[in-house]
Amino acid sequence: MKRHFKKIAYSVSGDGGGHVSRNQFIINHLSRSHQVDIYSFGNTLTVYQKLYETNPRITCQEIPGIVANFNNNSFSILDSVKANAKNLLSVPFIFRRMARHICEQHYDLSISDCEFYFSYAARLASKRCDLRCIHINHHPVFSASDLSFPSLPFGMRSIYRIMSKHYMPDANEIWINSFYRPQTFYQKNMHYIGPVLRQTILTTVPSDLGHVLVYLKHSIADKLYPLLTTVSDSNFIVYAAEPEQYQQHSHIILKKNDPGSEFVADLASSSAVIGVAGIDLPSEAIYLGKPVLGIAEHNQFEQYINGHQLMLTGGGMWTTSRKLNAELIRQFLTDRDKLAQGMLDFRKERFTTGNTEVIKRLEAYIS
Repeated sequence: MKRHFKKIAYSVSGDGGGHVSRNQFIINHLSRSHQVDIYSFGNTLTVYQKLYETNPRITCQEIPGIVANFNNNSFSILDSVKANAKNLLSVPFIFRRMARHICEQHYDLSISDCEFYFSYAARLASKRCDLRCIHINHHPVFSASDLSFPSLPFGMRSIYRIMSKHYMPDANEIWINSFYRPQTFYQKNMHYIGPVLRQTILTTVPSDLGHVLVYLKHSIADKLYPLLTTVSDSNFIVYAAEPEQYQQHSHIILKKNDPGSEFVADLASSSAVIGVAGIDLPSEAIYLGKPVLGIAEHNQFEQYINGHQLMLTGGGMWTTSRKLNAELIRQFLTDRDKLAQGMLDFRKERFTTGNTEVIKRLEAYIS
């Protein structure tokens, strides 16, 4: 018997611009026919509140969130534990309260993207009321696939495999949005969809004006920007949250961090990309055929995994924020033409965007 979903809860992690852009594509599609209630926190919530304030089919509500703290260009496990301690100690109460709210709202479907509290509460609620759960997540690439990651120390591989497996609960379906596709996933409810990209990326024609686009995330800025100032034989367009705090140099153009059309134009016309080893910026660079130097925040093992996958594409290099140096940046720029060809080959042979697949699966699942 087919089931029509009318009311959808959509929870999104509050850290990182990539969560905003990829889920915006899905939310926009869903809201054409359904009521969508967004649950998030931090920057993601702020952006969505502004974006959808006049849309009657979309509401935005704040929930607790897992936050990551950094110290000296490194992910600080101790500081992060301290920052999250109050909520984590109240987890049973938070889960019960949110599960009760979910049942009271009579949601038909819960979709979660890399979000902890609401996803667990929705799974708990699904045992009490008629609710289906879908998770969009790239962690199973590490915890439930045939890919190996020798760059991680054995002890850390074991710890992170446990963490990535349990960061989100099981669901009716788990959709994998990594840019590198493993051959095998070990759970039947896991399906590879590929990265969901912004519509502006999909409709952009790439070119090469010679500059290097740099996404200067605050966690690596103190290490990366001084190094860029020493590589004076290349031109950089650097996007930062507060560009006015950095000293101007003739070979560097500083711009306000904004994922809008100017960023897309600079990305599409770049010769190479440097930034944090996340999922979304590398995915956009791959689609546009740009080589990538991914910088993993020290101790941020998820980004170590992303970096390893970048290397497997044949069009990327990666390092950690602690090991980053000017010589490595120069080596990356020297090799950019060869890496660009490797990225184009990977895009042609193994890379698929998830936009069509995620809509197809959603329509099949909810209609």
